[in-house]
Amino acid sequence: MNRIVLATLAAGSALAPAVAADLPPVVAPATIAPSSAAVVARPAGAFDWTGLYAGVNAGFGFDADFDLDGTLTAGGAFPAGGPFPTTRTDTGSGFIAGAQLGYNIAFMGVVLGVETDIQYSTVDAGATIFDAPAAGATTAFSYDLDYFGTLRARLGYGFGPLLAYATGGFAYGGVGLDTHHTLAGGVAYGDGDGAFHTGYAVGGGLEYAFGDSISLNAEYLFADLGTENFATAYADGTRTQAMIDLDLQTVRIGLNYHF
Repeated sequence: MNRIVLATLAAGSALAPAVAADLPPVVAPATIAPSSAAVVARPAGAFDWTGLYAGVNAGFGFDADFDLDGTLTAGGAFPAGGPFPTTRTDTGSGFIAGAQLGYNIAFMGVVLGVETDIQYSTVDAGATIFDAPAAGATTAFSYDLDYFGTLRARLGYGFGPLLAYATGGFAYGGVGLDTHHTLAGGVAYGDGDGAFHTGYAVGGGLEYAFGDSISLNAEYLFADLGTENFATAYADGTRTQAMIDLDLQTVRIGLNYHF
């Protein structure tokens, strides 16, 4: 019996190398090294426009057309007459500077955002009408855009760090009117009034990103701030009533920080 077991074991030992030779080789699991390319979230040179940003801007307002439709009701010191009622357009310009805040969402190169801004303005214009409201007298108008702001949508496309966009939305501003009347004898009267104007703004721009957080943009806007009523009065009872419509163009350079 023992001889039979030993013979069986010996036969198995002799067949083992032959069986093993017919089996496919056992391959150990491959170790995959992490690729540095797979860690990169976006292509080199691209910029992620998604997120909140804030910044400052400065520029110039030009072709500011103050369209005035005015009437004058003469009091005791002013004889009636002269070129009233009057309809005229006086054009001005000036510097602007302010700040902006916005948010973008970027997907497949398309950038959709919203931005609000407000600017201090030195845009102004003026005119003097001679022999008004009577011979030898003068009437002077002075207009000022003290501030203006917008709330706009932005739609653009990102070419790596460069963003080209169109924009449009709500616009508002504070406009002032000063009138000054001087009689032939040198007696002068003056008064002023102000109004809050609302309208719209449209335009476009280019924005370029430096690094991960800073961008610089150049933007053009056309703004129509609508029409408002103004009234001035003087001690002798003379009153001036006017409707002023204002539109202007602006070019600005802005510096933004992206959070």
